[in-house]
Amino acid sequence: MSIDSIIATLATDFGKPGLSTKRAIGADEVREAFTALPQAKKRIRVYSAQGFVPGRYRYKCLIQYVEAHLVDGEWQWSSGWTGAQRSRGIGTRVVVQ
Repeated sequence: MSIDSIIATLATDFGKPGLSTKRAIGADEVREAFTALPQAKKRIRVYSAQGFVPGRYRYKCLIQYVEAHLVDGEWQWSSGWTGAQRSRGIGTRVVVQ
């Protein structure tokens, strides 16, 4: 699967950019995950470049991610949302396992 076809497939799931409480991904995060494929054994997750917020942030804040799982020798791509609060706002944006 090419990077362009992966971006085209996931583009409908990209969140609205520029919102402070919903930190969306774009094509750049998908490219970042794609370049990390050679180092991965089973999973890659890349969070939005807008980053995390401190744990004591008063309001609900979500962050979008793109994820690739290795299933039967083939990479399956998806995206999702999770809470953006991390201790002191520090978290790993690119997770390679």
